[in-house]
Amino acid sequence: MFKFTILSLCCVTLLISCGHGDKKSPKTASAPAGKSLFAKINPKSGNTTLKGAAKVVQKEEHLVLVAKISGLKPNSTHGFHIHEKGDCSADDAKSAGGHYAPAGNKHGAFEEASRHAGDLGNIKSNAEGVATVKRKLLGLNMKKNDPYSVMGRAIVVHEKADDLKSQPSGAAGSRIGCGVLK
Repeated sequence: MFKFTILSLCCVTLLISCGHGDKKSPKTASAPAGKSLFAKINPKSGNTTLKGAAKVVQKEEHLVLVAKISGLKPNSTHGFHIHEKGDCSADDAKSAGGHYAPAGNKHGAFEEASRHAGDLGNIKSNAEGVATVKRKLLGLNMKKNDPYSVMGRAIVVHEKADDLKSQPSGAAGSRIGCGVLK
């Protein structure tokens, strides 16, 4: 009986402590791990060869974005961003709005702490004109109508490399590919 009481108290203490120690920020506690969004990236701005896909997957405390884009010039570098609006209807993809920046930060490199949330840096194509990318996205989520959510936002591939410093968007040129995360 004594052993049963001690074991019961240990289990109750463990359950109570688990409930209080796991406060998650609303920016990261969004969806069950494994939930995903997908975007088909279509050509824009007169580009006829680009095609691609992006997928965002919810992990425990962050999102992971993976993408593959083909039809690029061989060994070329292109700006790659999440844009504020999920609208790729315009021929030049300007309907997608500017870079996604819910905190109002300035444009910068993906590795910088203070940057647009949508600044994903550059992608580089291989000799066959194919680029693959994987990015860990911290502080973002998949909550519907949340300012820190990537759901319903556009993924954009730019014509040129992002210089990672020019404001407001890195002087990356035309938007040659666009797709909406759904």
